[in-house]
This record gives sequence, structure tokens and C-alpha cells, in this order.
Amino acid sequence: MAVAGAAAVAGVVGWRLLGSTYRADIETICDAEARSGFALSHDVSELTPWVSAHLATPEGNAFYSSVSDARVEDRARRLNDEAVASRVAPCPMVGSYVKLAADARYRRDLQRVCSSATLPGLADLDDSARVRAIGRSIDADANDARTRELAERLRQAAVPADRAKLLRDTALAMDVFTCDVASALDRPGMAPAPP
Repeated sequence: MAVAGAAAVAGVVGWRLLGSTYRADIETICDAEARSGFALSHDVSELTPWVSAHLATPEGNAFYSSVSDARVEDRARRLNDEAVASRVAPCPMVGSYVKLAADARYRRDLQRVCSSATLPGLADLDDSARVRAIGRSIDADANDARTRELAERLRQAAVPADRAKLLRDTALAMDVFTCDVASALDRPGMAPAPP
């Protein structure tokens, strides 16, 4: 009986090893969010070990490590290239990496917009000059379309408190927890210079 049990285990292990291919590992990476229930955007600390535990070949592990270590902007391209080469389609994780890179660009934009170092002396300006200064800064430096849309929404806000709330809420939604520029918008501005 023990011999039969050992033979069954050996058969399962042998079948698993024979069925383990690099292509299957690429499929695992591509479908990791759906298979694991974890989202790259919110659960990366759970998703990464899940993927690693479900890769069966050394090559698959090495590739996944190289993607994880790559710059955020390069991950989607690298995975897409490997999925195409391995004839794995579709690869939903490519879209998740694209979104992750876009969110990183947007977050950097918001950090720049929120920094008092970007707009020194903003609190000393009148309200309309503040809005123009923020808009010019965004127009010159924004890397994400959402940042340019934010500039337009700030211009359209009726009162300074609405602009401050909009900027603060937008920053918080992207995990930017300090927004000196929103605080400056909350302060009473100087009276506009006479014509």
C-alpha cells in the first residue's frame, strides 16, 4: 500500500514537472489577477508572492523577477513582448502594468503641483494670479492627461475654497498626502494690484 502511495505521489510530481513549461508560466503571470483575486493596483504585496508560488520553471521565475525589478514604465512592454513571443494572448496583466505606469506619472504630476517648491510665493498672490500660476505650471510640466484636466477644473471652480478642496481631494485619491498648494489656495489672497 505504501509503495502504491509513493508511486502515485511520484506520478503526480512527474506529471507536474512534465506539464510545467515556460509558456504556462507566462500564462500564469498574464492571468495572475483573475486567478489570485488580487489586483496589481491595490494588492501588489499579496499578488507578487502568489505569482512566485505558482511559477513552475526557473526561467519563468527569472523573467517575473526581471519584470518586477524593471522601471514601472517598462513593465508592460516587457511582459507584452514575452507574451507575444510565447504566443500567450490575451495578457490582461499588460493592461494592468500600463495603468500602473499611468498612475505613477499622474502621482508624480500631483506631487509636483502640490509642492510649494514648484510654486514659491503662491500664497502672496491674489486668487486669479494663483489660478494662472498653477495652470501655467501644469501646462508646462504635466505628463498625464488627467493633470491637464485637473488644471481646467481648477480654473472653472467658483471660489478658492472649492479649488483647494478639489486639489486636496484629487491628491489624496492618488496617495499624495501633503498638498501645500491646496493650503495656499485656502488662505486669503492679496488684493489684486490696481490697473
